[in-house]
Amino acid sequence: MLRIAIATVLLALQPSASRMHGVVGLWLPHSDDAAAILTDGSQWSGQSSRDVLMPIASALFGAATESFLANATSPNAFPIAIDRETPDFRGGTLRVGFKLISGPTDQSAGIVLGMQPTGEYHFVRYNTKDGNLALWGFSAGERRVISKGAGLKQLPLGAWHELVVRLDGRHITALVTGHPELDARFELEAPVSGRIGLWAKRDVVTAFRRFSVEAAR
Repeated sequence: MLRIAIATVLLALQPSASRMHGVVGLWLPHSDDAAAILTDGSQWSGQSSRDVLMPIASALFGAATESFLANATSPNAFPIAIDRETPDFRGGTLRVGFKLISGPTDQSAGIVLGMQPTGEYHFVRYNTKDGNLALWGFSAGERRVISKGAGLKQLPLGAWHELVVRLDGRHITALVTGHPELDARFELEAPVSGRIGLWAKRDVVTAFRRFSVEAAR
């Protein structure tokens, strides 16, 4: 119970620390880099409080829908942090530095696209188990894979990398800077819009920094 209480307090305080608003998971300042934040799945209880989520959802979307609360409190919900400064991203380029630190089976980092008031979203992620980039969707409390990139590369832990995601209508280009093997093309069923942010698996420790948004002109 103490761990849940501490996590709840930290989750409630974290949004004021950066442009990222911690929504699901335990988000903390990264001790090695003042400009970075970290999701710590090794200390997260795995549960999210509806009481904490309601004001966060209201701040992001104007209200907390039952669907949002159900998705965010699902046993399979993933750690996400949402960009407070971009209410509706419809196309352009997103960049973020990420550092894979630990995880019991693999390590991961991703960018959220099209987060809706319902709590549904898409995400592009890299993980070390598959060693690739992939596009997933999250809805009804579950994730589903949409497409996986063919390129394979095992990125080292403890080093900073950069994930770049470009959205153009139904088309997504994703890459990890400096690693030509990790360059993938994905296609959505329809264009997406909405909130954007960060994603990671439930049990990993991953740091992020320098999230940037360049909207399409």
